[in-house]
Amino acid sequence: MYVADARSRAFLPDSPVPNEINDDVTKMIHSLVENLPMTVEKLEELKSATVEDEVCSS
Repeated sequence: MYVADARSRAFLPDSPVPNEINDDVTKMIHSLVENLPMTVEKLEELKSATVEDEVCSS
């Protein structure tokens, strides 16, 4: 049995995620990125590393 939380990728493929949940998650991510105490250079470094990471980019 798999138990997923908000940070997990262990979702159930048979159960579609309602659009309002997707919208909420998208808003939360954008809010987090906008309010990170991080320089623009460090944010770009984080984005680049995320794209290059095979776990995070899949």
